[in-house]
Amino acid sequence: MRRFALLLVFLSGSPSRVSGQADAPRRPLDEVSSSVATIPASVEAAMLELSRLEAALRETPNAYPLLVAASREAAALAVLPAFESNGAGLVTRSHAYAERALMLLPDDVDARFLRAAAMALELDREGPVGKVHMAEEVWSETDVILNADSLHAGAHHLRGRMHAGIMRLGAVTRFVALRMVGGDGLDGASWDAAERHLHKAVELAPSNAMYQVELGVLYRDTGQHERAREVFDRAVDLEPGSPLDLYEIGRAQGFLAELR
Repeated sequence: MRRFALLLVFLSGSPSRVSGQADAPRRPLDEVSSSVATIPASVEAAMLELSRLEAALRETPNAYPLLVAASREAAALAVLPAFESNGAGLVTRSHAYAERALMLLPDDVDARFLRAAAMALELDREGPVGKVHMAEEVWSETDVILNADSLHAGAHHLRGRMHAGIMRLGAVTRFVALRMVGGDGLDGASWDAAERHLHKAVELAPSNAMYQVELGVLYRDTGQHERAREVFDRAVDLEPGSPLDLYEIGRAQGFLAELR
């Protein structure tokens, strides 16, 4: 994964299990592998959906639901490795659609989140100073979102990823970035805060594979391997509802193999 891409894409994922319902049997790894192998076809369907949304927007350019859906779809595609070479164009489109949606509904937290997520993805194109300044802006945006909606799963995920990303920089790099370059608002980053926000995102949206995997990665990186395995196991059991879900389930498989 890109080191500075403090990503997050606000996807609802597939339906979660009903509380109290008996757990479904674990799917064998070869079945999951077969599902992951269907990513190209699923990506093609997602690209067609984005094209459909963009065509509809040419007819009705101020349709808020279409702008939000197009922003979300473009960002989700940009995250996939298949689009690493031209992901910047998808991120730019996602950002533009989110900005247009926010112009229509300035107080809408979902449009604001999609803009913040696109900005986070754009960090890769910035130099060191630009990264810190843009990260500071994304941090401020998540403050606004969570103040308006404390149960916004995507904002908790993005904030948790930012905490974890800052902590992974290493002490010297973190000191230079936060003290000499700027970014005082990021100074409160901690592993505890990262875990709290990522756990909250999973609690709010348990069927979102990306949220599950990122929580598992945090546990792995902080030496909590048993907890990491439990989270990756849950991710592998999810029913994929998008190419991004399939990709994240594949990541969970790889992390489980590493931890065995």
